[in-house]
Amino acid sequence: MKKSLITILMSPARIARYLRTSSVHVRALLVVCFCALCFGVYLLLSQQADQSFDLDYAAYEKVALADDNAAYIPGAQSNPVRVALDQTLTQVLDQHASNTARLTNATQGLAILTQSESQIADISSTTAAVDTLIAKMQVDMLRSAIPSDKGHAILELAKQRSSIISDIRAYSYRTDLEIQEIFTTIIAAHGALSDSYIISLNAEIPDVEKEFDKRSDLYLQLQSTADSIESTYASTRPQSAP
Repeated sequence: MKKSLITILMSPARIARYLRTSSVHVRALLVVCFCALCFGVYLLLSQQADQSFDLDYAAYEKVALADDNAAYIPGAQSNPVRVALDQTLTQVLDQHASNTARLTNATQGLAILTQSESQIADISSTTAAVDTLIAKMQVDMLRSAIPSDKGHAILELAKQRSSIISDIRAYSYRTDLEIQEIFTTIIAAHGALSDSYIISLNAEIPDVEKEFDKRSDLYLQLQSTADSIESTYASTRPQSAP
C-alpha cells in the first residue's frame, strides 16, 4: 500500500533528519509548523467533540423526557389506575360496608395494584439509556479543547434529574406497598375491619402525609431541574440576530 506524500513528509524520521541538517531558522520554522499542525488537529477533534455533545444532548433530552413522563404517571390524579385504586381503598376502609363487600373490594384492589406496579416499573425502562447518554456527554466534555462551565452544569443537573426520578420511583413503590398491606390485612380478616386496626391506621396518618408531601416536592424538583437543563443548554447556543 503506497503512502501519501503528506505521510512521508510528516514522518518522525524525516522530521528528525531535517532538524539535524537544517539551519536554526529552518528548524525553528519546522517546529512552529509542526506545533501549528498539532494544534489544528486538536481543535478539529475538539470541534467534533462539541458536535458530538450536541447530538448526544438531543438524544438525552428525548429519552429523559420519556423518563419524566413515566415518573409522573403513577401519581397523576388523572391516571385511571390511581383513581381506581384510591376509590377501592376508600371502599375497603368504609366502616359502614359489609364484610363481604369489603373483602371483594380488597381482592379487586390487589389486582389494581398489579397495574400500578407495572406503571412504576416503566419508570426504570429508560434509566439505562439515560445513564449511557450522560456518560457519553461527559466523554464529549473531556475531549473538548475549551471545557464549558455550562456543559458541566448540564451534566450535574442531568445526574440530579436521574436521582430525583429514582426517589420518586422509591416513594411510589412504598405507597403501593402500604396500600397492599391494608388489602391483605382485610382479606386475612375475611373482610372484617376491627376498631383496633382503624386506630392503627389513624396513627400512621402523619407519616403517610409526610411521604405524600415528599413525593409532591420531588415532582416540583423534577420539573425545575428539567427546566434548568433546557435553559442552560439554550444559553450555550449562538443567539440569532434581532
